[in-house]
Amino acid sequence: MNYHHAELLFHVLRARTLTDAAQALHISQPAVTKQLRLLEDNLGVRLFQKEGRKLVPTMEALLLAEEVERTRAGLMSLNALAMRLRSGVAGNLVVCAVPALAQALLPATLGTFRQTHPTIQVEIKVENSWRIMELAESQQIDLGICYPFREMRQVDDTRLLSSRIVCAVRQDDVFAGKDNVSLGDLRGRPVVIVDSMNTSTTVKEILNTHGVDRNVVCTVSTSMLACEIVLNTGAIALIDSLTASAYRSRGIESFQLLQLPVRPVSLLRPKLRTISQFSEAFVSALSQHAARFDESAVKVLGDA
Repeated sequence: MNYHHAELLFHVLRARTLTDAAQALHISQPAVTKQLRLLEDNLGVRLFQKEGRKLVPTMEALLLAEEVERTRAGLMSLNALAMRLRSGVAGNLVVCAVPALAQALLPATLGTFRQTHPTIQVEIKVENSWRIMELAESQQIDLGICYPFREMRQVDDTRLLSSRIVCAVRQDDVFAGKDNVSLGDLRGRPVVIVDSMNTSTTVKEILNTHGVDRNVVCTVSTSMLACEIVLNTGAIALIDSLTASAYRSRGIESFQLLQLPVRPVSLLRPKLRTISQFSEAFVSALSQHAARFDESAVKVLGDA
């Protein structure tokens, strides 16, 4: 097998359809079919079975998958190193985080990191948790910061901090400044909720039990967007506590509803990416700022 075979097998394994694999490889579907057939002939084994439009990998294909990802990740890392050498940059770090965590943690982390590593180029991407987990599994990022919801292959997943789901209201809202508000008190008020929370079975069951689910009028992709809607409409929103803290100066007050669960924030580290001295330094700076994050800044209301 050569590099082109590894690329072909990687994308077919991920796409599971010839059409999607062809789009990822930027070639025609007949070309993918032909190359896949030639690869199977050369190896002397069947790699995929067709079930409708889907391609189901055989045991032989699954055995090759891990080594293919390792080879592809190694080549990508080698190419990245060659580009850095050519441009004169000493190193490169790719960090990907969900919007709230990127805003709350990365600016200060980057400031600390640059004090000791000023020549390292840091690329920061903002994506949702699903996409970050996918990028980590395919070894395309060095560090990921998100709310994981499933196990991942070839990725180290360590807890970074915890984030609560809080209720955000305008500072002129009737709930602002009250000492005791529960989920049941939210019934009848229009509610905005972040998509990642709305897909949680546990959160859905709790909202249903307290009759709040029927009041959800808008589902959004980020907590920042939910805060903007609260400011402009007077609705209430269920968001993460990190974003709530950032919006306090903008006219948002937030409080915890203890019936809702605490969400663990994880640091994802793809196992096949090179572990460098500067990546360890960035993780150290990130951990320091995560530890200093003041959860007590969010007012605790409601009963257990």
